[in-house]
Amino acid sequence: MPFIAVRGDERALPHEASKADTLACPACGDPMSVVSSYSRSDDTFVARHFRHKTTTECPGESPEHDRMKSVAHSKLTEAFPDADVTFETALTDDTGVHRQADVLVSFPEPRHPLGKGIAVEVQYRNYAKDLDATEQDYYQMGYSVLWLYERHFTDHDVEIGHTRPLWPNAVPHETPTPTELTDFTLDQDGGSVELDVQFPPDFFEAIEPLLQEAFEKGKEQASSETGDSDSDEGEAISFEDLTPVNTSFNPAEKVWLSGKGSSYLKSLELVTAGGGGLALQLSKGKKGESPESIRIPLSQKDAARLTSIPTAIQPGRRIPQTEGEWDDLRELWLETRSPTLTACVTLTVPPGNDGLTLQFYRKEGGEASRLGAKFDYTRQKYEDLTEFFKKVQQEVNERYEPA
Repeated sequence: MPFIAVRGDERALPHEASKADTLACPACGDPMSVVSSYSRSDDTFVARHFRHKTTTECPGESPEHDRMKSVAHSKLTEAFPDADVTFETALTDDTGVHRQADVLVSFPEPRHPLGKGIAVEVQYRNYAKDLDATEQDYYQMGYSVLWLYERHFTDHDVEIGHTRPLWPNAVPHETPTPTELTDFTLDQDGGSVELDVQFPPDFFEAIEPLLQEAFEKGKEQASSETGDSDSDEGEAISFEDLTPVNTSFNPAEKVWLSGKGSSYLKSLELVTAGGGGLALQLSKGKKGESPESIRIPLSQKDAARLTSIPTAIQPGRRIPQTEGEWDDLRELWLETRSPTLTACVTLTVPPGNDGLTLQFYRKEGGEASRLGAKFDYTRQKYEDLTEFFKKVQQEVNERYEPA
């Protein structure tokens, strides 16, 4: 899979080239085209790359470091669609410290816990770099750090889930000397030591319903034990009351995307979420095992827009297909009822016109996740999805309508 082409008299990497460019292979001289990144039917990611337009075999191979940087650039562009992802970008702080990231992800606004963005260092047989000093310089400039080594790469994909976030790594970790520690503990007038530490707001959002429930239960229990309440003696707290997570996401509506008798189950559900809201959940996994899933909270507007998904596969409607490409039938960016959450639902036709793929994308707090489920489009599937999304809209409207 080539990652370098010649455009005119210059070398070009996949992210620098467009489909309108005249490209050639630097090894054999044959014409090339650029292929956008995509996910295969088994959900493996394939980075943006070049391919020969002819069927002749070419022994040429991209230099390894350039290939690794190109794959990283493509994967990070996919993971952070609202960010500016650039190659070999120089950073300088107020003190004159200079660093050049192999790939730099820059956010429109700083976000917690990743800061201004992510400085990516692609390490290929470079054993001389001072890793600790490099990290600290990036942290002081306000960037998280992602180290990528050969073990993180396949031919067309790279693992990026081990980013070292700005918070808490940028917090100085200084251990007091024994004398300083002894002086502090013996100081009778030392007072207290206070330190403000910012926790991710999405963490508190996620556990707020549980904290509120625990608080109310504790109040009721304390009131019944002390006799301060005018109500009857409080009931004992059951085990179910103490484990609300087990019942936080109960299906309200469900449609199966997998066929009958399939050992690999795929489903789309409307579930009740924490805080009394509703969410759309896509799940898939082998029968008898815990499935992968992604949940997206829904607003009334979201539920109404989602009804357009089955119309894209209405019987008799022509399904477009570009050879070798993934064609989007629907791409819906949702409101989600949360200002910190970005989410998208996409219905696509994979290469070869082999069924359809429903894909969920969710990003919150700088962390992005994606899940796709492939299914066959039939008249029955169209009717099932139409009925499902109709019920989703009804349920959401009833839940959020003012009393």
